[in-house]
Amino acid sequence: MDVRDQIRLFLERVQGLRREPLLREAGSEFEISWKRGEPTEIRWQQPDEVYLRSYLLTFRQFFLNDEPVYFYRIHNIAYQHLRSDYLREKLAKCREGWKKSLESSGLRLHIDGQEITPERAMHLLIYGDYFKSDYEKRELLKTFGPMEKALTKQQFLNLIADTTGQLVTSAEILSQALNAGLVDN
Repeated sequence: MDVRDQIRLFLERVQGLRREPLLREAGSEFEISWKRGEPTEIRWQQPDEVYLRSYLLTFRQFFLNDEPVYFYRIHNIAYQHLRSDYLREKLAKCREGWKKSLESSGLRLHIDGQEITPERAMHLLIYGDYFKSDYEKRELLKTFGPMEKALTKQQFLNLIADTTGQLVTSAEILSQALNAGLVDN
């Protein structure tokens, strides 16, 4: 597969994500309210589980090293073959946004002394629940109470939202580059 074909495949996969019902019809909201002398109120609205699983089938390809659309692979290829410093700079900003999304979602979460970053939450849920049955990850998830499970999942949902934005922006930049003939093979 040549460079342009690989970028086109990336664009197809991102377009597939954009058609998923999760993006059109679902939302996620987590709210904790506390008033002195009153019980803590927790409200959590999460997306439809069927929509989430469907979305993850394509979404996870951008995180797997062996996939031709692995985010960092596509960015490395594009960076080497783009003939526009301006577009290269825009891609570099997307890559930095992607990295920040993996590290933090604005929610610092520590469970039993372990930090659960968005990236760690993703690995726990994808490999310990959704697609694989990694024993250690499943066992760790079993030790979480309902609040810890909810917060871990919210970290993951935040990661999905943040990185999807980076995927869409990257696809727009790469589409512009292809259409303008700014990608060398």
